[in-house]
Formats: sequence, structure tokens, C-alpha cells
Amino acid sequence: MNVRRQKLNNRKGFSLTELLVAVLILSMVSAVVAGGIPVARDAYEKVTLSANAQVTLSTAISALRNELCAASEVNIDSNAVEYYSPSIQNYSKICIDGSDIKLYLFSQNEEGAPPVGRLLVSEKARDNQLHVTYESVGFKKKSDGSDDKSIIVFTGLKVLDNDNVTRSELEGGDTSVLEIRLIAS
Repeated sequence: MNVRRQKLNNRKGFSLTELLVAVLILSMVSAVVAGGIPVARDAYEKVTLSANAQVTLSTAISALRNELCAASEVNIDSNAVEYYSPSIQNYSKICIDGSDIKLYLFSQNEEGAPPVGRLLVSEKARDNQLHVTYESVGFKKKSDGSDDKSIIVFTGLKVLDNDNVTRSELEGGDTSVLEIRLIAS
């Protein structure tokens, strides 16, 4: 009982050396944690951008299919698809605006009026850092070499970031194709 009382009454604290060692250990742990935060943040941003790119590509594929599956009077000229859209009952055009590398849908509202453009994948449906593009578009070739006018083929459909780095693309890389069968043909 006496030993316990002596320990409770002992007013001896930590020595200066013990306090310096504790501060040194705490600062080393803080440095390691602080150095890991930017790495974790960068990893999070890469994963988020990749996921957003996948969603944007999926949305673009759905939008292209929805827009073109019922199209009629389809013409393909210089990587653009011109067609009659029964949903808006007007002629439309899907092309890449060369300055922005974005996918647009154009509609001719009145005869002779300039086309009104809108993003095929809307601003709300995609990350502002991402752009949808394709390398070429055409009709599927038959075995005899003629065009199969019932199937539109987009080659190299992919999502790029602001630095034009590919963030998502169809399976197959440069040889990837998206085929859309026209119902109206």
C-alpha cells in the first residue's frame, strides 16, 4: 500500500530528452501522412476521370443508337452522317466540330437557316474535361465490297480529356467499331 501511495505522490514528469523524442516521432509521422495525401488525391482523380469517361462513352453510344436507329434517307459524307429524323421530323447531321473535337447534332429548322447545334452528349451528362470523338463513319461493307446501307459503322469512337489523352474507348482500340442497324432501311 505504501508503494502505491509513493507512486501517486511522485511529481516527477518527462525529461526534456523524452519530450524531444516524442515530438520528433510525431513530426515524422505527420510528414509521412502529409506526403501521402497528394498521392491519394491524384489516384482518386484518375479513378474518377476514368469512371466518368466510361459513363460518357456509354452515354454517347446510347445517344447515337437512339438518334440513328429510326433514321431514314441516310447519307454519309466526309465523316458526317446526314439523315431524316422522324423524332423531330426534320433533317439532321451528326459530325465532329474540328475545333472542339466534340460530337454535335445539327438540325435544320427552316429552309436556308443555319443549323442549330447541340451536344449529342449534353453538358449535364458528361464531365466538362471530356470530349467524345470518332475517327471515321461509313456504311458497313458487304462481302462483294459494296455498301450495306442498313448498317452505319463508327470507327475509333473514344473519349478524350482536355489534353487529348484517350480516357475510354470501345474494346479493340484503333480497330474498334460501333455498328448501328437502321430500322427504317
